[in-house]
Amino acid sequence: LLNVPQFYMLEVGEKVLETPERTVLLMTQFCILKSPDGKIFVMSGRDPESRSFHIQPYCRFVTWMCDGERKHILSTLPSFLSHSFEVFTRDNVNMKLGIRINYEIKNVDTFAANPIEFFSYLRNHAQNVLLDRFAGHTLREFMASEGGLAKSSVTDCNKYFMSFGIAVLDIQMLE
Repeated sequence: LLNVPQFYMLEVGEKVLETPERTVLLMTQFCILKSPDGKIFVMSGRDPESRSFHIQPYCRFVTWMCDGERKHILSTLPSFLSHSFEVFTRDNVNMKLGIRINYEIKNVDTFAANPIEFFSYLRNHAQNVLLDRFAGHTLREFMASEGGLAKSSVTDCNKYFMSFGIAVLDIQMLE
């Protein structure tokens, strides 16, 4: 195992098993590494010591499923995700809603202490809150509120996700 950059000549019978790539993070990015013994290492772009690194042997990235692809580097910049689902109003009108959830990972240490599959959790939690809100209103009340139901559900979602270090900034109804 060579961990210092140097010239090395292979001897007869030796072979290179793996050449790890150097990971470089932007100032707004972070990732979480997990060792085989369960220790968690948070690598943050804000920290000059951990901004550029090689993965230690047997350590692996913690990954998240985000819009159908696996990601291991996340950003602390505000971002959004889209979701669509069907709701029923109190007067039994069926509507298909398209929403956009704006979120931001505010506290990386809190997020790393309890990492969750936040994409699916954000979608499901916002959907459940909106289903409850729509079930208590008629179609006429919804049309008069002009999206107020979505805005009023932000505080409920934000209260839950702040315990994971994620802030829900806004929920917008697109269609």
